[in-house]
Amino acid sequence: MAHNGLLERKKTGMVVLFMWACFVAMAAVMPVDATTYADLLQVVTTANSSCSIVVHSDVLLSGNLPIIDPEICQTLTITGACGRRLCKIDGGGKYSFIRGPHLSSVHLENLEVTRCRSSASLFSAPVLYVQAGATIRNCRFAGNVNVGQGGVISAFEGEITISNSEFSLNRASSGGAIHADSFATLTMTSVKFVRNLATKGVGGAINNVESTLLCQNCVFDMNRARDGGAVALSDDDGTDAVFTSCRFSGNRATKKGGKGGAVLVGIISPGAKFCRSTFVHNVALDRRGGRYVTQHVWIDMDEMSVEDSTVVFCPARPAAGVFVRPAFAANVKNDCSVC
Repeated sequence: MAHNGLLERKKTGMVVLFMWACFVAMAAVMPVDATTYADLLQVVTTANSSCSIVVHSDVLLSGNLPIIDPEICQTLTITGACGRRLCKIDGGGKYSFIRGPHLSSVHLENLEVTRCRSSASLFSAPVLYVQAGATIRNCRFAGNVNVGQGGVISAFEGEITISNSEFSLNRASSGGAIHADSFATLTMTSVKFVRNLATKGVGGAINNVESTLLCQNCVFDMNRARDGGAVALSDDDGTDAVFTSCRFSGNRATKKGGKGGAVLVGIISPGAKFCRSTFVHNVALDRRGGRYVTQHVWIDMDEMSVEDSTVVFCPARPAAGVFVRPAFAANVKNDCSVC
């Protein structure tokens, strides 16, 4: 009898342990507090809001987040906390995420923003529209669409810092992933741009107009645009770009006689620097539209350019695939002292 009692207690203990293990396993996969669109909406529309939220689950947007009222939020912080994966913000192919022309700063971290879409209206971008500062860390932006001008992120003025992030399969009329304009400063470290598309204009990944672009350890892979398959630089008033240890591979300029399979350098000042960066298999469609030819960088500056504008390669420009307008040839140099 004592033996049977001991056996029963062991069975009961094993059942209790099994049930506890199941409870722990379920708790591990279930979010502590599922985050909803309503939670995001409350943060950006409620008076006396903290203007900060930790996202614990994937969120499917059921509408555009409104243009953020500066009386409610001057800053906005959204941080994902979904364990080892990124928390997904899903626009469902219809809705846009953050429109903050009046914000002084935005902080996004540990998020995947996907399938967001914006119209051609003012202050519109599917992922983020800012006219001040933003910091983005460990995020992925995939499959977002801007049917108007500008990228899936549009930055006017301010300082934007992006690190350890990825942009893939995004598209816009110009600047498939990012549009920087009006004396913005865009600083990027370890950011990947893969298969982004400018459908009508320039800059498959980035369109930089009258702004400063600083890229370190970035990858531009298989992006496309009519000109500037990966990056387009334009405007002779305050446009600057430095690419340090970056890789440009498989990018395309798709227009007949396209300019800049990887990078289009327009009439800019003070110029551009390519420091220890590599160019592989970047192409542009020839004037007849019959075939793609090797073309990494097109430097289109001419006698109208500011005289002290320069384009620098370190240690040297690629042996082939760099076009320089003859009037500007003396301003294109091999020089590592500025890198």
